[in-house]
Formats: sequence, structure tokens, C-alpha cells
Amino acid sequence: MSLLFVSMICGRFHTPASIKSQMFLNVALDFVIGLVPVLGDIFDILFKANMRNLELIERHVKEVRSSAQAIELGAAVPKVKAPASAYIPRIPIKKGAAGRILERTRAPAA
Repeated sequence: MSLLFVSMICGRFHTPASIKSQMFLNVALDFVIGLVPVLGDIFDILFKANMRNLELIERHVKEVRSSAQAIELGAAVPKVKAPASAYIPRIPIKKGAAGRILERTRAPAA
């Protein structure tokens, strides 16, 4: 039953074969060692196959979302973050009775 559920979740999130095989291995290992009477109970408490599978799915979803957002912005997925001085913050300021919003920019430190 657990392997069918893992297969359904992997299909829903379009996980690659490497993550799917890790998830199947986690469930299979939990099942096989869980058959041993006392050692299996201790292993179930310590191994937590379902939590490991959840972490694998969450990591995959974060990677997919970050790459999709980068593609939407028209940029390649960054390998290294740009230094903080490369960003110019825009601070909205309300001025006048009409409530016009003017943008003030701060020049980057040289």
C-alpha cells in the first residue's frame, strides 16, 4: 500500500527517477527491517521513512519553483548570489495632497 502511495505522490509532483527510487528504497527498507520483532520497532522509531520521503518531495518542489521563477523573469538560474551592493532599493514616498508616489533611489556604494 505504501509503495502505491509513493508512486501516486511521485506522479503528482513529477519527480525524477532518482528521487522516486530513493523514496521506494526508504519504504522498502522500513518494511523489511520492520519485520524483525524488536529491532524493527527500534528502527521504525529512528529511521522515519515517511519524514525522509517528505523532505525529498519538499526539496524537489523548492528546486522546481525556484527554476520556474527564474525562467519567468527571463534569467538563468543563478549559481552565485550577486553582492548586496548590486541592488538599488526603491523606496516609495508619498508626497503632496493628491498622494502621488515618487520613487527615490539610492546610488550603490562605490
